[in-house]
Amino acid sequence: MRLKKIIAAVLSCAAFAAACPGYMPVSADDADMTDYVLLDWEPQGNCYWNSADHSLYNQLITIDNKPEANNLGQFVSSKRMFTKDDIPVGSYIQIDPGYQYRPEEWTEDLGKNESQDRPGNVKETEVYVDEEWWGDSMYKAFNVSAEDSSQIGNKVDEIRNVLRIYVPKDENIPEPAPTETAAPPSEPTEDPETPGEVPYDPDKDKDGTLKILAIGNSFSEDAMEYLYNIATHSGFAKDKVVLGNLFIGGGTLQQHYENSQNGTSYTLQKRDGSNSIVTFSRTLQNAVKDEDWDIITLQQASGSSGMPDTYEPYLSDLIEIIEENATNPDMKLGWHMTWAYQQDTTHNEFYKYDSDQITMYNAIIGAVKEKVLPTGKFDFVIPSGTAVQNTRTSFAGDNLTRDGYHMGYVLGRYIIGLTWFRTITGMSLDSVAWEPMNVGDNFKTLSASPFDWVFISDEMMEAVKEAIDKAYEYPFEITRSSYEEYTGEYPYIISQPEISANKCSAVFTNMGSSKEPVSLILAVYDRNGDLIKIDTQEKALEHGIKNKIEASGEFSKGCKVKIFVFDDLSSNKPLAYTIESVL
Repeated sequence: MRLKKIIAAVLSCAAFAAACPGYMPVSADDADMTDYVLLDWEPQGNCYWNSADHSLYNQLITIDNKPEANNLGQFVSSKRMFTKDDIPVGSYIQIDPGYQYRPEEWTEDLGKNESQDRPGNVKETEVYVDEEWWGDSMYKAFNVSAEDSSQIGNKVDEIRNVLRIYVPKDENIPEPAPTETAAPPSEPTEDPETPGEVPYDPDKDKDGTLKILAIGNSFSEDAMEYLYNIATHSGFAKDKVVLGNLFIGGGTLQQHYENSQNGTSYTLQKRDGSNSIVTFSRTLQNAVKDEDWDIITLQQASGSSGMPDTYEPYLSDLIEIIEENATNPDMKLGWHMTWAYQQDTTHNEFYKYDSDQITMYNAIIGAVKEKVLPTGKFDFVIPSGTAVQNTRTSFAGDNLTRDGYHMGYVLGRYIIGLTWFRTITGMSLDSVAWEPMNVGDNFKTLSASPFDWVFISDEMMEAVKEAIDKAYEYPFEITRSSYEEYTGEYPYIISQPEISANKCSAVFTNMGSSKEPVSLILAVYDRNGDLIKIDTQEKALEHGIKNKIEASGEFSKGCKVKIFVFDDLSSNKPLAYTIESVL
């Protein structure tokens, strides 16, 4: 072993490092491990460290100090922080395949890290501890999780040996030349996807049935629109899924409570074994009794969602009514945390938040923490507002609504439906085998209003999944997207054009950041396929969906219109084009 140390000392000198920058230290498997001891990393289940948390950045997060955390069970973490004296240079850290660990770190003042500076999860089976591994940090702690999304929080004895930290018995092992692979990842990687304890487990609950009742308004209508298709294309049998939305437009907690007292009937929009909606007239109490609901959710009306004074006493009264009338003794109660308005909205209650989106988002978070969580009655919070805000930091931008506040018919509603599914089941979004209808190989589309994301590209889906996963892990803070710039092959997308007797038009989406002028061509053909009108425009398409081309004329029945986008009219291939629309 002494000879190995002498060789290591020679290899670490400046001259050799300059000549052989790719030198790798010997692995723990090759080293004489009799000169190392196995460090007790003091594992504890159902907890984690988060150096970027708003308030608990230097504390071990548990159910006691963060009751709203819904992912504690996916972690086994060290009970304490470690210093360089505990894990000196020359140590080895090993992790079994199928697992990962996050080496949380703090500087001397134990201050909060920014989220982008938080270390990522490490999956390398062996890492050598050198000066670069420690960097400027003074303290380290470890969160261990499974790559396969399994729950490990109650398996401390098993996980204890999954992570192994070998430290030298003495300090005579010199530091080898720094290597790129020895350093922890510089960017956070995607976090584990399954919470330790989810509101609904399809393998355990009621033979795989999934029955959800939302007591809400048009925002819960947005949430429910795609949820049936998402669930039934992710392993749930069609005849086992029942969804209900107890709907009243703009319904506040106060309105819901008052309606429950005076016997006012709602429209219960129900999907029972199919995606077709059947409507019923039900009082609030009768809707709660209508099924053995597994999940019942409440929410505040959007304009009041960030106004804490509007929550009580109605929230507590509604909880009591639900508990008195629910027929499923295992029913779980959830809170739907809705989203802030689009910045350019014309909603007449936006003034309450100084007409500022971030102010509204923070107010919603504050109201949930101040009024919802302290009741102790809610099993989970669906972080739709955070999923939306996270997505807004991507190349999708602030373009997710159809009117400034309701979610867009395609992407917006899909985001909310996926967020509900992710939160309620804990299942990975990779298990979802349904997206809005396919058009071609690269895009999905559905009939939508103007100025809605009518297409969902593959890269858009990755941005959405990331936004929802981060909202699931950090429901009360914004996580910036890794997809700020669109790098896909097809930056320009066109909605299916509309044609009438005297006008035809189409909406353009620019998913990229370029504002270089492009050539837009609108072509109209008669029923025989002969070109009867062509309109060419050159314009810079703004990022997002607020781009439109239209042309006037006299068009007879059977006329067809098609739209093309060229970067240059001399190009042989358009950047984008639409399918035909027929008058």
